[in-house]
Amino acid sequence: MNNQYQQFSDRELLEILSLSPAATAIYTTEQLIIQMANDTMLNFWGRNRDIIGMPLKEAVPELANQSFIPLLKEVWNTGITYTATDMPAELVSEGSMKTFYYDFAYRALKREDGTVYAILHTADDVTDRNLHQQAIVHTTALTGALENEQALNEELTAANEELNATNEEMLSMQQNLLELNNDLEQRVADRVKDLAESKKLLDEILHQLPAPVAVLSGPNQVIELTNASILSFWNKDRDEVIGRPMLEVFPELSLQPFPSQWKEVLETGKPIANREKPVVFNKEQGPRQYYVDYYYQPLKNYVGKRTSIMATVIDVTDKVESRQQLEDNQRMLLDMNDELSTMNEEMAATNEELITINEELAETREDLLSTVEKVEKSEARFRFLVQQAPVAVCILNGPGLIIESVNDMMLSILGNPADIVGKRYEEVIPYPEAEYYLKLLKEVMLTGKPHSGNEAQGIIETEGESHTAYFNYIFQPIHNEKGETNTIMIVAADVTEQKEDELRKNDFIGMVSHELKTPLTSLNGYTQILQQKAVKTGDRFTISALDKVSAQIKKMTSLINGFLNISRLESGKIHLQKEHFYMDELITELVEESRLTSATHEISIPVSEHIMVYADRDKIGSVISNLLSNAVKYSPMAKDIEIYSELKNDQVHFRIIDQGMGIKAQDLEKLFDRFYRVEGSQNQHISGFGIGLYLSAEIMERHEGSISATSVIGKGSTFYFSLPLLKEQN
Repeated sequence: MNNQYQQFSDRELLEILSLSPAATAIYTTEQLIIQMANDTMLNFWGRNRDIIGMPLKEAVPELANQSFIPLLKEVWNTGITYTATDMPAELVSEGSMKTFYYDFAYRALKREDGTVYAILHTADDVTDRNLHQQAIVHTTALTGALENEQALNEELTAANEELNATNEEMLSMQQNLLELNNDLEQRVADRVKDLAESKKLLDEILHQLPAPVAVLSGPNQVIELTNASILSFWNKDRDEVIGRPMLEVFPELSLQPFPSQWKEVLETGKPIANREKPVVFNKEQGPRQYYVDYYYQPLKNYVGKRTSIMATVIDVTDKVESRQQLEDNQRMLLDMNDELSTMNEEMAATNEELITINEELAETREDLLSTVEKVEKSEARFRFLVQQAPVAVCILNGPGLIIESVNDMMLSILGNPADIVGKRYEEVIPYPEAEYYLKLLKEVMLTGKPHSGNEAQGIIETEGESHTAYFNYIFQPIHNEKGETNTIMIVAADVTEQKEDELRKNDFIGMVSHELKTPLTSLNGYTQILQQKAVKTGDRFTISALDKVSAQIKKMTSLINGFLNISRLESGKIHLQKEHFYMDELITELVEESRLTSATHEISIPVSEHIMVYADRDKIGSVISNLLSNAVKYSPMAKDIEIYSELKNDQVHFRIIDQGMGIKAQDLEKLFDRFYRVEGSQNQHISGFGIGLYLSAEIMERHEGSISATSVIGKGSTFYFSLPLLKEQN
């Protein structure tokens, strides 16, 4: 047999390259004519296939003033391949110039005589990796700032020791000098208090900033993810910990409270936060105790199930030990002052000794002035850290919510107002929801309890252009030594990218669901035709089989409609079409339809008042249908179902009662969450994705109504909803 091979034409080779998952383009002639560019490369440039055949500098004009075109011409002229990593490029994205980072290669394609006939361009988008490296550099800078703060504490301790030495030398002063000394001590106490309050505020700010983080997965707390800061704190390499349970890496933690807290967070879904808690780690020199601030946050997977926790841990050992040392020094100073008061009653000194003491006192004043200067530098460092924080930060003081400090990121959220420091927050907040946020801030100031929110919408100005952004935020109260709230710290993190990903996901679900409905509609039509023919021929088996096919088509259509409605609800594309209708007529209509498909259950309506409402009839009907369908599905053995509809306090109160299997207490509070389904042996055979009750809750919320449920295991469940009698808007 002769060996044969397929030699591809130039056009076939170009088509093969266009299917490559990596960004690929081919240029010909020294003018860099675009001979081929696959979809990935076109997406990088933000162009379509109309640019094929154009010179690169005309097709992508923003590259004209950058280094790429000269590099390509050098490769054409020399035939030498050029590669680069993390190279920045300015490209148009969503109507504005943005910076991206790429790994790329320009390879010269040569003929047998060595002349270049084309350039192969391949590239990878590494923007996310580059930004991550920048975040690591920023975290390292914050660690250096904390070390500087520790150095300041050590300098303050030295100043206190010098003050103690001065007090010992002042034992020989006369009674009249005691009054001057007492005045001086009061000034020192005031400055120390100011420093303590400034340091406490700094600690609160640092607690909100990015810190060492680890993600622990599953009930065995397997270390799934770490960052450089926490590896440094553990004194471990990444390969030593990743994929191993925490108690295998740190067996000494088994006798400490942390494993039970991990378990509690994973089981209850409630985060745990503690400050300055002791933890013992086994080091080469033996056990060593540290003090840490830590925060355990539960994480959910894509189906909403808690699978891991995120542990944020900040080593505050030096801070705690320094404070304890400072408190010991202060107590020692007070004891020495008491002794000084007793000894001063017996003191006597000559005029020459008084002159010497006055000279020493002058030196002490110089030391105090130096201490004051250090305090002022500490406050300046604190404001610098606020300004450099990678999140939006604003500090509000007093019941008037006066702006004390704000960084550039928060200024962009507030619209970059001028001379903002010293103004009331309500004077500069630009959003229509200003009254709502001010009410929350005043409540935080009054109660001393923090408030947080997700996906708050705002407008950010970047380089003179405005765009919509979404934020997760927290209003964190800061207490004084009396436990009173006199300061609020606002921290906001930009989650616009995550929100846009969520919207894109919903659009995809909506598109897929819509496309699936077309073949199902055709299938349903063919099924009806076959049913009619089977009835005419009297083929009972075919009739029965087609009835089952029709039921499955209806079930699939219902599931697809559920996903489509979720996509529309969360994308804001579903609107209420309100009209006047009678609730009892709608209930009777839906019950009659259910009786046709669920002949096994007895559905009764003991109370159904003749009440007219103004709402979206189809959507309220879908809520009732869903509750009625669930009552049938989850009570296979108990056949009685009751429906009540009454008017109370200008609201329609609806409830449906079944005698089914019931719902556990821990499941009731999650029933209306998206994709949540009750797990148990009794309902394994019942199909569904957990979206019906979620959609029902969303529909009631858009009608300014409410929905809830009660249940007793083995005795049944009752579902309620209330609907206000809204009037038609003129």
